[in-house]
Amino acid sequence: MQQAKTVRVSPVWLSGIDSAEKVKDRTAQVDMMARTHHYTISKLSSTPETLLQSRRQDSWAAEISPEFGYAIGMTHTEAVVWHYLQQSSPTEALPVGRVKLLYPTSPERDPLPLGFLIPTSSEPAVMIIIPSTGKVTYWDDLSSACSIDPNRQHQTSVQAVIGGMSTGERVLTIAEAEPRGFVLSFSTGRLAHLYLNEGPGRPSINIKFMASKSTGWLGSLRDSFPSFSSRQDIAAVRSGTSKQRGQRFMISCTSSGLLQTWDLSWNGTHSLVHEVDAKAELLHGLFEGDEDSRVEEPHNFEVLDFIVKPPQANGKAIANRTSSVDSSLLFLTVMKGAKSFNYALIGATLTDDDLITEVVHPIRCFKAPLSEDVSFKPRVMLPQSSNIAVIAFRNDLVVASLVEAEETPNAQIQLEAHVLPEPLQDAVGFRDNKGYKVVGCATELPDRFHNPSCVVAVYNFGLIRIATSSEADIKSPLAQSGSCSPVRSRIEQAVFFGTLEDNLLDFSPRPEVTSSPDDIEKAALEVSHSITSSASGYIIKLAPSMEEQMASRARALSNLIQCLQAHYPRMKASTRWRLLWNAEKMAAAQALWHWYNSAASNVENGPRDVFTELIEAIPEHCKLENQPEDGEADSVRHWFIHDVWRIEYLIPYSHEIIELLFQEGIDDRKELDLIHRALVVNSAVEVQLTVLENAFKFRSDNCEAYGIQPELLEHGVVVEPQSYETLSEFWTSATLGGSVPLVPTRIKELLDVSREMAKLLATDIEEVMERNEDAKAAGLTQEDADIEYPHAVMTTLAKKGPRQIEVCHRAYLERTRWLQSREDPKQRNEGESLAQIYDGIRRHQLVELTEVGLGERGLELAEEYSDLGAILDILEREGGDTNTIGPSIPARIQSYFAKFGSQWAEVYFTRCLGDGKEAVNILNDNGHHKEHLTEFLRRHPEYAKLAWINEVSTERNYGLAAECLARAAAQTRDVWSQKVMLSMSKLSRLAAEASHQQTPDAIMGSTRKLEHRVSMLEIQEALRLFFQPQIENALDGEAALDLLMDRYGRSGLKGKPNLGGSLLRNLSEVLEMRPMHAFDLTDTLTLMSNDDDDTDPTSFLSRRFFLALKVLQSSSTVNIPPSKPSQSHGLQAKLVWRRVFLASDWTTFNHTELKDDQQLSNDTFETPLFQTLLEGYRIQDGPSGANFWTSMAPLSPSEVLGAATTFEDLRSLPQFVETGEDVLSGFLQEFKAEDESLRQQISDGRLEDWYQGILQAARTAARTEADRKGDKEARKHAFEDAFNARRGEQDKENFGSNGQTVDQEDGASEVAYDVEGDMDMEI
Repeated sequence: MQQAKTVRVSPVWLSGIDSAEKVKDRTAQVDMMARTHHYTISKLSSTPETLLQSRRQDSWAAEISPEFGYAIGMTHTEAVVWHYLQQSSPTEALPVGRVKLLYPTSPERDPLPLGFLIPTSSEPAVMIIIPSTGKVTYWDDLSSACSIDPNRQHQTSVQAVIGGMSTGERVLTIAEAEPRGFVLSFSTGRLAHLYLNEGPGRPSINIKFMASKSTGWLGSLRDSFPSFSSRQDIAAVRSGTSKQRGQRFMISCTSSGLLQTWDLSWNGTHSLVHEVDAKAELLHGLFEGDEDSRVEEPHNFEVLDFIVKPPQANGKAIANRTSSVDSSLLFLTVMKGAKSFNYALIGATLTDDDLITEVVHPIRCFKAPLSEDVSFKPRVMLPQSSNIAVIAFRNDLVVASLVEAEETPNAQIQLEAHVLPEPLQDAVGFRDNKGYKVVGCATELPDRFHNPSCVVAVYNFGLIRIATSSEADIKSPLAQSGSCSPVRSRIEQAVFFGTLEDNLLDFSPRPEVTSSPDDIEKAALEVSHSITSSASGYIIKLAPSMEEQMASRARALSNLIQCLQAHYPRMKASTRWRLLWNAEKMAAAQALWHWYNSAASNVENGPRDVFTELIEAIPEHCKLENQPEDGEADSVRHWFIHDVWRIEYLIPYSHEIIELLFQEGIDDRKELDLIHRALVVNSAVEVQLTVLENAFKFRSDNCEAYGIQPELLEHGVVVEPQSYETLSEFWTSATLGGSVPLVPTRIKELLDVSREMAKLLATDIEEVMERNEDAKAAGLTQEDADIEYPHAVMTTLAKKGPRQIEVCHRAYLERTRWLQSREDPKQRNEGESLAQIYDGIRRHQLVELTEVGLGERGLELAEEYSDLGAILDILEREGGDTNTIGPSIPARIQSYFAKFGSQWAEVYFTRCLGDGKEAVNILNDNGHHKEHLTEFLRRHPEYAKLAWINEVSTERNYGLAAECLARAAAQTRDVWSQKVMLSMSKLSRLAAEASHQQTPDAIMGSTRKLEHRVSMLEIQEALRLFFQPQIENALDGEAALDLLMDRYGRSGLKGKPNLGGSLLRNLSEVLEMRPMHAFDLTDTLTLMSNDDDDTDPTSFLSRRFFLALKVLQSSSTVNIPPSKPSQSHGLQAKLVWRRVFLASDWTTFNHTELKDDQQLSNDTFETPLFQTLLEGYRIQDGPSGANFWTSMAPLSPSEVLGAATTFEDLRSLPQFVETGEDVLSGFLQEFKAEDESLRQQISDGRLEDWYQGILQAARTAARTEADRKGDKEARKHAFEDAFNARRGEQDKENFGSNGQTVDQEDGASEVAYDVEGDMDMEI
């Protein structure tokens, strides 16, 4: 470091020092403790161990003399002197002088002695003052003071006592007043002039208290006796200017702001030049320049320290002085409130009679209370040629810029916009676990080789140097632009220096400086990026060991998150993840370098060449291009230094490099052979695997350090989609923009390439083996090496396959979950689609492992991913049959039932039950998976045909078997089969009742529903049987349909193409015997016309309308409670009744003239309306005598008017739900036409009136039939009774008393019934 003066150490001094007290100077190897754009703090390792070890014995204070590079440390028993700036070789010991005090003090009662080093022509002189007693000891050379001979030490010293000290008065400070003069300040506020008289002989010490402004013996008496003067604490005494040789102005300031300028002479004379009470002016300037100081609460203003600012180099500042005693001062002040301490630096000019405040620099970064330990008061230091002041508090250091913003238009705009950069201010404290505290400080002299600096002595630590930027540096555009925010600077210091064990500085955030969360997170990300990209000034870019360079960056990233977690824990999740991503990229790059560096010993395999080509292939916009003209010849090292933060580009380009190298070759080969191509693929695969595997592993292992809960991740992939919501794309699965494909896609493509390459090698090996076998058969010899090396390459590639599948799985999984968490529906849909696509990709990848002999590993991965379909595919391949599980695998299948439960059952049974033969095997042999099979079949209605067998044969649950049969019937597209299944379902219900599995009430209700379903099928079957005679001669089904449509659909549906088409479709269903929907069946029955005028009431055509209504009643009973018919059932019933009414011409019927009652009655009985009503009345529904119309009341013409004449009505009918608008409009017009016809029949044919009469006639006819039937039943029962009585009498006659049978002559009686049901008896 700087050496303003060179002082040679005398041999006498060296001879008097114990070798154990010598220390090695490490100034050339200073330990950096902090470094920013504006200052550097480093440790000077020359502090003697004597002082460093004193922490176990005694406290100490230091006085530093930078002008000649010495420092003196004072304890209660000795003074330690050393040359802290002297440089030497690493092995040379530096001397340390130890001066035993002639008057030791008590640590319990007395303050530390004051020591001062005085420059001489050879070695420094030493002066020591005991503050409590005023005893002064002086040695004119250091060697005499360090003498180990007490007598010599005492004899060579000059001693004096400060006379006039009062009880309790102490000496506080020593201020040098050249030449050979000093000003002592006392605890009473007095000042004394101490000067050395170096006349002939030994020097003498003279001490005079400095007289105040008052003259005469009274003023001198007042200054000589402190009891006569008002006590004021002295803040500081500083050396001012000198107007001639042997003279010096000294300036003192009290804590209240009273300034005194003294004129001191070498001959011991002194005088008070002027006195200024500057408190008012300082307060005024402070209130004007610092809003925080304008507090309403009671406050106490105090001057803590001041300095005389170093003279400026420019002549303008010197010309502005009005007097030789004018001084430019810098005050350190504090405004103490009840709970606040506001510090400030105030620049002012002291004139003859006034103080002019010029600038105020509020200290924003430090507001801690003053230390109660007054052994060291805060000191302000301003190195020459610097505009950065350093303030030393007891336990803190503050660095503050004194540069004022220039009054430029741009600065004015920034000021108005509140974006004007704040001047540099920073505060850094000491770690509080070792009792560090400042015990001395001084400003070093400048030189042309070093920046301006200060030296601070720290108890328990030693000397530190604070080097600040020069005046030119601090005014540079870079410094003025605020290139580094305070919060970023603080974080960087903590990252790069805060983790050093022997660093005394604490870089924890200070409560005085608040930063927004956004600023903190921005700074953290900037620091992280600067480390990853080696853009940080704290990172060494070029180092002999690339591995160590990257390790240092990894350590810095680790330090960064530790600092952030400790001091800024409330970061957003997105910021934490971005920090983690940079760290995992760094970890992946370290592993990649290790692979690349290790490949140097095996160059023939080419991985280094491949990776170099890969780096060269990355486009310019994806990396920082190296500049060969600047000596950057190593593109690989250049990438590892600068582009780790873009490592994701290696993933897609590791695939593209294969195509490139296959085309161009390596080492000028025009075409690569199979082995070399396989090696290229192997290197590309290794790059991908090294990057991704290490990234995912680092993420899993270190997520908790970044405040991310480990349970949120599985194998490095976030599990829940909602955890992705605030996060940007993960680099391990991102779209990299432009023409670069999706990362997972490139992983999958390279996996495909490597797998196919392994297959090619396997094929090639087989061919070589066949050639070798042929050669051996011919008696030739072949080298096995032709097989061994390709086989090793193939095995290497094949074994990487499962690892590739793992990283591919994680990348796809991560991508799909991230997309599914987006707010954009398009992205969410993309995520769902990608997930489905990847399910197929993964299954193919796992199954293909069997092609390279890794089926077992494929099963392990499939089990890990719960890809049960892949498991089944692999087992089938391993079993040798695509649909049959081999005999060696049943135990494994059974284990999957135990491991995966119903999930495995779902996949296994779905696959196996699709094959009829396998389904039979499973049903016959299900002892190992009985519960799973039953659960599967019950969960899947589509397997009802198998489920009922399982319920009967295995579970013996007849009630569920009945339900399964009912479901199976609904799935059957055949009327006969459906009837059989429903009948079997009814039998199962009865079996359930017999085995007490269900209650009779439940059985009755379900059985009734089954009967209704069977009833509908029987009606459809009856319709088919009705058509059978008419289509027997039809050539085919189409001809049969034409025949039926010509007979039953043409005339009645003329002009109604939509209803005709509906009838045609329905008739086709009837002929094919496919079960029809209830509404389709009713439409078929009601749309058929009776062109044959068949009036037989027992014929099918006459009963078709009633059968349609019966179908509706049965369907409503099956689907919903009969008491609550649905809207669609009610609407369909109205359509049936409307067609019943329209089946007759009521206008013609209404002309009853010339008709007698019998003829009119006959006409009435022939109408479909009467026949339908009569049929309903005939049918008895239950023992209560209720008829069909009890549960489904007939509708009058007025009640069906307007039915199905709106779009809403038609849409409510099941047969029109999926009908297009155009077609539906056609149906609507035809229904309206029906409705209009009905309306005309009501008006012209008095249909409403006739309906009531016919209803009553049908009711009467039904009652008459019932009465007649009852009479017949009564005669029948009477006859049976008479017959039985007569037969009894004959039996008695046929048996005698001896029990012998009597033959009957005429034989037994015979009973015969006529066709009318009457009985005749023949005897």
